[in-house]
Amino acid sequence: PNPLTDPNLSDDRELFGLEKFQYIIFHDWAHQYFHHYQQSHNFDRSLAMPDDCCGFLNDPVGAPAWWVEGVAIVFPTLFLNEYFYKLSYTQDHQLRIDDGEYPFRVRNDWENHFLQTRKQMIEEEEGDCHLVGPKEEYRDTAICDWFLMNVYLAYRTSYQTLFVDLLGDMWELGFDGSFQKHVGMSKEQFYDEYNDFMKESDPDTPSPDGFFPDQTLNELVDFWAIDSG
Repeated sequence: PNPLTDPNLSDDRELFGLEKFQYIIFHDWAHQYFHHYQQSHNFDRSLAMPDDCCGFLNDPVGAPAWWVEGVAIVFPTLFLNEYFYKLSYTQDHQLRIDDGEYPFRVRNDWENHFLQTRKQMIEEEEGDCHLVGPKEEYRDTAICDWFLMNVYLAYRTSYQTLFVDLLGDMWELGFDGSFQKHVGMSKEQFYDEYNDFMKESDPDTPSPDGFFPDQTLNELVDFWAIDSG
């Protein structure tokens, strides 16, 4: 459906206004294109869990929703922050990213989001997201923030690992095998490590230096280095 007329998006159009709502469309274009990139390196195998809720499953690679959807949120977030002023739409409407209240996570709000999530995980024992775990592997049971999970995975390894290396071996090894190879732990160990990282400090402790990237995408990732064949 046309996002400018789709009744299911009427609340967002009203909330953000038509100028800023356009960035939902830009974010979604980059998000869906990234899904195309992910799937193209898995060839005929489905980019899903074996008992996933959604779509046609053909020999699924066991990719959890927190990674499939999460990296497809991180990529357009980095892209829009880097290219905001290069977009003709931004220039034509003389918009400024610092005005805020855009429908994507603007860089200067990343730290506030980190602190809010850390505080929630530490203090809200009965909250929606106290610990990440297997629920995040499925879209219909997820309760936690996938953006920070993937930023942490890149901080723990690299954006080359997050965006490229995992995909390079996923068709052959499955997600779990590729994750073990390139991250050096199982995804279950990753859940434990991420939970410890988010909960080990005072709720007001900011993210460590280098947690959020400040390089351009070209400096962070060489997409052409992938060898999935």
